[in-house]
Amino acid sequence: MANRPISFYKYLKDQAIEIPIIQRDYAQGRIGKEALRKTFLTSLKKVLDDAICAKSDYKPLQLDFVYGSTLPPTNSGDITIQPLDGQQRLTTLWLLHWYIALRAGKLAEAGNTLMRFSYETRISSRTFCEKMCAVENFEAFLEQIKDYENPLKKDESCINNDDLKDVNKASKHESGETNKTIPRVADFIETRTWFYSKWKQDPTIQSMLRMLSSDKEESEENGRKRKNKKDLKIDHDNDAIEKIFASTPKVNFIKYWELLISDRSPIVFYHLSLNKFGLSDDLYVKMNARGKALTPFENFKADLVGYMLGQREKEEKKEKSIAPDELKTVDLPWKRIVDPRDGVPILMDTTWANLFWKYRSVVNQIDEAFLTFLNRFFWNELFITGIALENNISYIHLNKDNGAVFDDFSPYLYDKGAIPVTFFDDLITVLNRFGKYNREVEVPNQKAFNYRPIYIDKEKGGKNVQVVEEITQSGRIFFFAITKYFKEGEYDHISFQRWIRVVSNLISGVDEDGSPQIRSVEQVRIVIDKLAILDSHKIYDDLVKQEINQDYSKPLNLRFNEEIEKARQILDDDRSELRVYPFENRFKTWEEAINKYETFSFFKGSIRFLYHNEKGVANWDDFDKKSKNAENFFSKDNGYYLSTNEVNGTKNNAYLLKLLYSYTDVCGFRNAMWWKYHVYSNNDNSWLHLLNHPDMSYAAHHLMTEAPLRQYKKPTKYAFEDNVLYLLSQTRLLDYVAENMPNPWIRDYHNHKAIYPSSTGIFLNATFRDQFLQTTDGISLAQNCSVEDTGLLFGSNINFLYNYNGIYHFRWYSNDDIYLTSDIDSDCIIRNKDGQNDMEKYFMFKAKDIIDKTQILENLNRLIYEYNGLKS
Repeated sequence: MANRPISFYKYLKDQAIEIPIIQRDYAQGRIGKEALRKTFLTSLKKVLDDAICAKSDYKPLQLDFVYGSTLPPTNSGDITIQPLDGQQRLTTLWLLHWYIALRAGKLAEAGNTLMRFSYETRISSRTFCEKMCAVENFEAFLEQIKDYENPLKKDESCINNDDLKDVNKASKHESGETNKTIPRVADFIETRTWFYSKWKQDPTIQSMLRMLSSDKEESEENGRKRKNKKDLKIDHDNDAIEKIFASTPKVNFIKYWELLISDRSPIVFYHLSLNKFGLSDDLYVKMNARGKALTPFENFKADLVGYMLGQREKEEKKEKSIAPDELKTVDLPWKRIVDPRDGVPILMDTTWANLFWKYRSVVNQIDEAFLTFLNRFFWNELFITGIALENNISYIHLNKDNGAVFDDFSPYLYDKGAIPVTFFDDLITVLNRFGKYNREVEVPNQKAFNYRPIYIDKEKGGKNVQVVEEITQSGRIFFFAITKYFKEGEYDHISFQRWIRVVSNLISGVDEDGSPQIRSVEQVRIVIDKLAILDSHKIYDDLVKQEINQDYSKPLNLRFNEEIEKARQILDDDRSELRVYPFENRFKTWEEAINKYETFSFFKGSIRFLYHNEKGVANWDDFDKKSKNAENFFSKDNGYYLSTNEVNGTKNNAYLLKLLYSYTDVCGFRNAMWWKYHVYSNNDNSWLHLLNHPDMSYAAHHLMTEAPLRQYKKPTKYAFEDNVLYLLSQTRLLDYVAENMPNPWIRDYHNHKAIYPSSTGIFLNATFRDQFLQTTDGISLAQNCSVEDTGLLFGSNINFLYNYNGIYHFRWYSNDDIYLTSDIDSDCIIRNKDGQNDMEKYFMFKAKDIIDKTQILENLNRLIYEYNGLKS
């Protein structure tokens, strides 16, 4: 049956049709669906007229697929089908057959067959259909319309509606030539004793009556407006079965009926039993959880299927020109794409819907997630074409990643106004293969990635709602990678794990401030271009063939180089087997060892500091020793770097940092430490930055091989970098920073170079100030801000006391201006409130260019003298 189109009447004779309770109400007869009814009914009427007139170009009308599940046979052997998709079309076809049988005088013989159409547990709808099939209920109606039957005889030649204007009384009525009113079948039904008044509130029954006779009030208003030659907002002409057949003679109804019940029916469709697909019964819920109004996804799907069918129609025209003996060798891709058994339309409604059902919303919604996935698939296919993205309407729309909105199909025509057939081939391949995997993708060093979009809770307007989780730039890469994997082959546990591990390693990088390194479209492009050249199912084999990129300034190059180096170590020399791990019995293979440390502590897949030598070249000889030290140093349970300050929670063990900095040279300081966030604390991201920076290879190598702290004396010739490295590694500066200054970094601040967390810190080049305040007789610090064992002071503005015939308070500001103050942390003393500048307004002087202790004291004395003179 799945391979042959079938007529409605034969379909109904072969098995009963039962609309399941979960299906929504009959919608094609609703108010607001006038245009839909007119279009559908017109196409049905036209094909019936063409068929009875035997036009040479007559072609049966093939409707969309009807999907359903077959219920277990009854005791009598009867078979019942419950349609999953197609209920609307089936109900309309039932009404069409009922009306034609009624007007043809065939309801008595057709009643038992038509009665096989019913509703599962909607008693009102089921009873209504039964009453409609009883011919005795309509004998009075048939008597009423005798005067309106067209007088044409059976033996007259074929005449369709266009030829009946002069002979059909109904047409005369419509043109105003008679005042007789043709009885409306809906009016007749609603006045019968068997019609319960409560049925007037049943939306399905009312829609069925409206499909038969339109809406009475709307139709009358329509007629009045036409007489007044007013524009009509809604065209009710031909929006009901009764109207579109108003000019039809009985002889034609008889011919229609004979065709509809024959093997030559002009109206056919395909039926597919979902039982053959192994799909669960709750798919009814899944496909009808969309609600009564069409969702953006349904509108999108209609356009997408329409596009595919349009392409198939074009293909059919070409197909007709091919000789039959050559047809077997010709590829007909669109025929494959819309195949009623396993093409895209049936898959979207069945197997693929099942994939998304697992991640449905709390209100059983999958539409937004499904459309979001397809948007991402379109985005991915557009992206890998290499088409320019700037001002590209397809990219602009798809990049919004919004499956809750659809109002235009044109952005999906991303390839010169079309969708390549390869897109649909790839979609079928990928989703069918992914369906066998059908779970979250476990990703090393990151949370699991959901290839299918998921719903998350989000507060909106003070309410908690569920929305589809947005995709990140890294997520775009994962989506590409998973799509590529299933394009290239079936799921294999080992190859998939290796592929995802490499992808994760490439995109897990963070900057020293914790920001993802992948955060722009340009960076996404770089990673995708690198992955595109690799075989996802043989990733090691392809990696070992790649060349090391000598541009070490780009983090992504460093990570890709690392994957090449690791692949070369994982495979043995002839690239046929995994290389055996040679140290002790800790691991069987190098792959096992590498995998462990990629996921250890904060390493995030980047472990080149465990196998790079002091020159930054891959050398695996010290890996075992370095990896053991890594466990001692950076274990999340008891690593050296984890000792924490009970007051502010900072990791305050500075030993490892001091050891690292003792082997750091000026180049390492300038490129890896200057103006770098948080690299003077035991922050995870900072450590990862320092250990893997190419200019820190020498220092990292000695740290990880557990070399002793390198001792050296303070530089005699002042050089800022050398002096800072000395202070960091040979004094207690780093201990102080680790204990008291969370997340510090070195930067320029008020003409000084300073270790600063944010607004205050330690000046590293305020040597004269610090020495003067700590070594001059009569001068003392107002608060203890000395950094032990360094000669440095903590703070940008330092309050100090000067004993000069009494105690006076001063403040040395960060810009090296010194002010007389009334007390510790008090305001500066005003000399003249109308002063034009600080020199005139306050008791102060500029110390920036003074490097002589005596000059500072003289200026302090002068300010005191002037202040006392003003007071007296």
